[in-house]
Amino acid sequence: DKIDSDNEETNDDIKEKTIESYNKHAKYFTEYFKDLLDLNRRKEFGKFIDLVKGKKILDLGCGGGELSLYFKEKGFEAYDWETFTPRSFDLIINTTSAGLTDNELPIPTDLLTALLAMSKASIDVIYGKETPFLAEVKKAKLPYKDGSDMLLEQGVIANSLFLKSTVSAQQIRPIMKRSFLY
Repeated sequence: DKIDSDNEETNDDIKEKTIESYNKHAKYFTEYFKDLLDLNRRKEFGKFIDLVKGKKILDLGCGGGELSLYFKEKGFEAYDWETFTPRSFDLIINTTSAGLTDNELPIPTDLLTALLAMSKASIDVIYGKETPFLAEVKKAKLPYKDGSDMLLEQGVIANSLFLKSTVSAQQIRPIMKRSFLY
């Protein structure tokens, strides 16, 4: 798995360096971009709440648990990979990169199948393709949503930052939404 014949560095070497770099700088970037990471300002998370008909949410992601904390602050029972036990959930959210560039699931197939059989709806933050996670959700015949709203709202936020709010979110959102090709 070499990148090119003149370079002895393999894909695995590059992945390892990338992970090391991310781990080294993660706290700095989290602090630097903390205003952008304020989930109360991010409209896509409010849309998640609109979809939830109950109170129990499972976030299959990793990281600092910000999404779970956000939902807890909004009055939900929110669990992450480290705090959940298999049971019924009103919403399961896949916030991992599983399925983005591979055919992986965020958790073992048997566990996912059991969770989906007991749960009511699901969201995958990946957009533009059917991930293995969404395929399992469809097999379970659950209502679902992909990450296209998240992408849209990130674009709206970026527009506001780059254009210094000269075009309002209300103006740009429908224009950006029309640009989705799928």
